[in-house]
Amino acid sequence: MRGSSRGVLLADRERYFLGQTVEVRAQLTTPQLEPLEAASVSLAVARPDGTTENVVLSADGVRVGNFSGQFVVSQEGAYELELPLPGGGEQSLTRRIQSRVPDLERE
Repeated sequence: MRGSSRGVLLADRERYFLGQTVEVRAQLTTPQLEPLEAASVSLAVARPDGTTENVVLSADGVRVGNFSGQFVVSQEGAYELELPLPGGGEQSLTRRIQSRVPDLERE
C-alpha cells in the first residue's frame, strides 16, 4: 500500500482468484488536508494484458472523504490500481494486487 498525506487507497486483499470481486476503498483529502467532498472519483485499473479500465468510486454517504467501488478480476497476473489525487497535479495513490487461477482448475 502506498499512501500520502492526501489519502490512502485500500483493497480488501492482495491476492485474488479469477472471477472474484475486488472491493476498493479510498480515504481522500483536499490540498488543505480537509476531507474531500465529491460525489465520486475515478480509479484506473491496469490489467495484466496492458488494457485499462476506469472504475468509479462513489462517495460514502456518512463519512465525508471516503469512497468505495468494486471490479472483477478477469485475467491472471498483476493489476495496478491508480487513483489520481483531485487537485494534486501529478500525484496519485497506487496499489498492486495479484490474481491467479484456482488450483482446482489447474489440476
